[in-house]
Amino acid sequence: MMPLLRCTGAGTVLRVVMLAAALACSSVYGDTTGSRSPGTVANGGADPWTSPDNAKLSDDEYASNSLAPGESGGSLDASNFGFTVPLGATITGVQVTVERHSATGNLQSNPAPFAQLVKPDGNRGGIEGWRLDGDNWGTEDSVVVLGGPGDLWALDLTRDEINDPAFTVVYSVTTSLVGDPDEYFVDAITAEVFFDPPLFVDPVEPCDTIGRAIEDYPAFSAAFAGGTNDLDADELPDSASLALMEAVVCDPFAAESMSAALFDAYNVNLIVLEGEADLSVLDSEAAAAGVQDVRSLVAFLAAGSASLEAAVKDALAMSDPPIMLTGDYGAVTSAVAECEPPARATNEPFSATGDLDGDCTDNLTEYNNVIAQGGVMSDFVIAATSPGLDGSEPIRTPGGPSGGCLIATAAYGTPLAAEIDTLRALRDGILLRGALGTAFVDTYYRVSPPIARRVADNSALAAIVRYALIPVLFLAELVLEALQPAAYALAALILLATFQGRRRRKARAR
Repeated sequence: MMPLLRCTGAGTVLRVVMLAAALACSSVYGDTTGSRSPGTVANGGADPWTSPDNAKLSDDEYASNSLAPGESGGSLDASNFGFTVPLGATITGVQVTVERHSATGNLQSNPAPFAQLVKPDGNRGGIEGWRLDGDNWGTEDSVVVLGGPGDLWALDLTRDEINDPAFTVVYSVTTSLVGDPDEYFVDAITAEVFFDPPLFVDPVEPCDTIGRAIEDYPAFSAAFAGGTNDLDADELPDSASLALMEAVVCDPFAAESMSAALFDAYNVNLIVLEGEADLSVLDSEAAAAGVQDVRSLVAFLAAGSASLEAAVKDALAMSDPPIMLTGDYGAVTSAVAECEPPARATNEPFSATGDLDGDCTDNLTEYNNVIAQGGVMSDFVIAATSPGLDGSEPIRTPGGPSGGCLIATAAYGTPLAAEIDTLRALRDGILLRGALGTAFVDTYYRVSPPIARRVADNSALAAIVRYALIPVLFLAELVLEALQPAAYALAALILLATFQGRRRRKARAR
């Protein structure tokens, strides 16, 4: 299973904060990752360098090594670059820069200092993979550029290897057998990866298919997984994970990076599915079970988490007839927020342990909090995508006897505000009594969650909404007050009709 991508910091992942206040990271979608500094620099070989960690950043703090003739300075091994090359990309080159100087300014070394790339499996590409730093260093910092956009350093590099924290740039210095001792200083090592981005000839927009996938899930589960709503047994219903994906790809306020990451994972997974030997069997068995678009559903589930991908594969493999999916699918991952207790090592934002809004409360906890409050799936989506909510807040169920206005609730900061009662009375007493009003209310509750989340996270916007609601509240109160006499008259007519009906029944009984 291939993670789609990861970005550093408390953020999400690649192109199109779940809310801006919580989640953010730079897009790397294109043909280069940009120059990246290593997260780790360690000593390799004999004669270790002093303070190797100083070679991470260009800050005039140096890793250093004093070498006599014939001595090897070992190597500086730079890794954990945090590259986020997208799924489906083709690596075309790697460029390394080294900022360095020496005490004398004379380079007395044979062979010259050189850099080498090391894949996570230890493959270095042999001598053909060396890139020599043959220029005199000088007594002041200068930068040497090794490799470049079309140079793969005698290696066949994949995006998984590049994105792996164990991908390493090794920089070595060995002195000549003759000459004077010298001291060598390295200020910074950086690396930049060049790639051809994934090409989707006819990409599918996830927002166009996620609704159908959600509808298909019960039939798929009944046919292949015994009807469970938790294929990977992580306690978060799979329908909840799919609902979060729907919010990401269909919400205009969703972070571009998260939406794009799911877009890429979904489309790559569709391509991987196309190559499955058992695809025709999957299509026919799913169609017989009433699943409209099994490919989209599997592509979304695999994008949700590694455990969901594995659970889908296991369920299909155990079906009759067995359906074997062997492709390497992609899931969306993101860097975790720095929380106490300690943050998770990874964050699959649509999983039980994921934290989509970066508020340090995982999705499962927010889901359980919402259910404990008597909430429904839309309440969970709001909580799981709003950094200021964890699902434990009082919930007014839309459409129920105590349901309120989501946007107004966000604007006033509480569902208990008197203004909410007025709007709820308008809904229940006027709008829900007619077909047109009911359609309006239904549409409102479908489109308002993302707006409500935006309002809840922006105090200035909340103030604007409160101001805009003043005339609405005024008119609502006028309408409700005007209807009170009519309501009393209607109640009196109902009572009179009931009384007259009883008198007639008694008269007939005689």
